[in-house]
Amino acid sequence: MAVSSAKRVSAKVVSAKAVANKFLEFADKEKKGKQLTNMQLQMLVYIAQGYTLAITDNKLYFEDTLAWRWGPVIVNLYQSLRKYGRSYVTEHLDVGLEEIHLEEDEEKIEIIKEVYKRYGGCSGLQLSNITQKPNTPWSKTWGKGGKRVFVGEKRVVVPSIIDVSIIKDYYLRTLEAEKEAYLLEKR
Repeated sequence: MAVSSAKRVSAKVVSAKAVANKFLEFADKEKKGKQLTNMQLQMLVYIAQGYTLAITDNKLYFEDTLAWRWGPVIVNLYQSLRKYGRSYVTEHLDVGLEEIHLEEDEEKIEIIKEVYKRYGGCSGLQLSNITQKPNTPWSKTWGKGGKRVFVGEKRVVVPSIIDVSIIKDYYLRTLEAEKEAYLLEKR
């Protein structure tokens, strides 16, 4: 990742929806009319959170990320996107002033841009598979299982929150591995 790894105090944390809008903007700029699916946005936003934690030591979005069956999910973002199902997201999400706060943070914008460059060409399923590999934050959390509760007479599983420190540690290791691979390539 081409972003500086110096730790800094970043500007405000925004909603995952503001981050998703930035990915939609980058997709449209890359190829006029290019669209992303609900699953692609969920995974891209989550991956951007990981790199932001590793590079800046600060969160990108304020919501918790849950370990759902098909990967990491930010519930607020999911609720806004679920009307699209597996189809493409055709419009930006309503977030108000948060987008202004995100625009003011050049470092976070650069991280989002780098994540898009690297992962934006992947399908939702490919991104889900990336986030569900062994030893990822999702696999460590999903493996523990969520709480089992009764809603009426039906037993349901409440997904577990993926701990931010696990996400940060994973992406710190990812950055280190990328750096090592780059140095080996230069030999």
